[in-house]
Amino acid sequence: MLGIDPGLARTGIGVIRHAQGAFQRIHAEVIRTDANLPIATRLARISERVRECATKYRPAVAAVERVFVNVNPHSSLQLGQARGAALAALGESEVPVVEISPNAVKKNLTGDSNADKRQVAAVVRRLL
Repeated sequence: MLGIDPGLARTGIGVIRHAQGAFQRIHAEVIRTDANLPIATRLARISERVRECATKYRPAVAAVERVFVNVNPHSSLQLGQARGAALAALGESEVPVVEISPNAVKKNLTGDSNADKRQVAAVVRRLL
């Protein structure tokens, strides 16, 4: 499975495998884009890296965070654009996509849909 936490400045990618009742981390990275570059260049970088990971690891499915509405509409737009770049790369790579809300991820991992990033990270470290 390939998981994507999209963002224009930073997009997280993780690849895991589940075998014999355990999870194994295969790959993890953060795609960073320079705010001084044109947005089209930044989106192309995200798309390129997602496509490379999809091609290299051939996941059976990808999980992508669903867009939520920020207080700042500009931030929501940028998140949506980064997400679109990732989804397009997955589509080109013919990887099926499951969309999941941030609260559902938190709830499934920690039991609390309002868990903070540190709590989620602690559970992920234990699982992997």
